[in-house]
Formats: sequence, structure tokens, C-alpha cells
Amino acid sequence: MGLWFWGTPKNMGTNSITMNTIDVYAYDAYKRLKSGRPGPQFLFDTDLFDGFEVDYYYDLDGNIFRGDDINYLGIGMYDAWKGNSLEWSRAKTALWKAQYNQHPSRDVLEWLEYGYNLYDKFEHPEKNVPLSNAAPSVTISAAPEATAPGSGASGK
Repeated sequence: MGLWFWGTPKNMGTNSITMNTIDVYAYDAYKRLKSGRPGPQFLFDTDLFDGFEVDYYYDLDGNIFRGDDINYLGIGMYDAWKGNSLEWSRAKTALWKAQYNQHPSRDVLEWLEYGYNLYDKFEHPEKNVPLSNAAPSVTISAAPEATAPGSGASGK
């Protein structure tokens, strides 16, 4: 266990969530980035971050995701905002997880990539092309209301 963990997080159950809701959280993160004062990246979380003592799970069209995994979309957005490459973002995430004796799960990496690409979509809504290789595969426009649900990876 890593520095922040005092035991196994308590499972707080599963709640339904939509892509629209996730994109609203992502748009809030985008606005914080655009403010120019988002704070340090290691503290840059969406409202989907549960903390270290509990785990919330979310059912997105029959696919179950940990809130902490979805939260990595904020890290991807942060790296895109800083001008870092997606590869750098993946490597930094692996280093972050390693300090807790973990590896980034497929869900973590897919949500990270989703956030990374979503930042560009918010910056350039005129592009309006599918976000390839992102979890879940969706096409969005600039407004969070315009998202379409897709399929994502399931499991922890």
C-alpha cells in the first residue's frame, strides 16, 4: 500500500451516470484550466475523485467504472493544457501509480486519453470529429449536452 492508504477503500456502491454528466464534470475542469490557476496537477481532480478511503462505482450504459479511474480524464486534460504529449501523460500516470505499488489499469489509461482529447475538443469545437481510442468511444461537440453515449471498458 502507498503513502496515502490506511487499508482497503470502502465500497460505496454503484450509481448510474451518463456521458453528459461526465462531460459536465470535464467542462468544469476545462474552465479551471482556462482560468490559468488550476493548481498543481497532483491536486487537479474532478468531482468524480472519491478520495482514498472510499470507492464509488459508476454504471455507464452497463459498463462499470471506478470514480477514481474516470477522474483521470482531468489529468489528461491538464497535460493537454500544458502542451505535454499523450505519451508523457501515460508515462507520468504510470509513475504516479507506481508509488502506490500499482499499474494504471486499462480504464485509467482510456479515461486519461479521453480527457486529453476532450481538452482539444473544448478548445476547437469546430473539429467535431470522433474521439478515437477513447473510453467510451463517443463523438462530442463543444457543449457537454451534445455527447453521445458509447461503450467503455468494464471492471476494476
